[in-house]
Amino acid sequence: MNRTATLIAALEPLALAPDEQLAYLAALGVGETADELALQFDDAFRYAHPMGQASLDAALRALNERLSMMSDTGKAALWSPLALAQGEDWVFIRRTAARALELTRALDDARV
Repeated sequence: MNRTATLIAALEPLALAPDEQLAYLAALGVGETADELALQFDDAFRYAHPMGQASLDAALRALNERLSMMSDTGKAALWSPLALAQGEDWVFIRRTAARALELTRALDDARV
């Protein structure tokens, strides 16, 4: 899988609505803990970043920084279904992931 496809595959679940994110996690068989979304993004970020487009790279860094901050010790509650549905961090993640996804797809289209 190329860098763009890897990034799209990691951003799509982050940009989903909360109920769709929970369904995605259930389909993966990982339960309702949202940390799998962060793990997938982390792998893609390490592989694909930087993409060479300033707005996209800024959005990817913002996602990475927020997810990393949420992973600090003592913040397990941020990965719960309730936090996923109602937490401000997850609102930011979904909004930023949707923007990064839009930019990634546009960059991919421009390269074709």
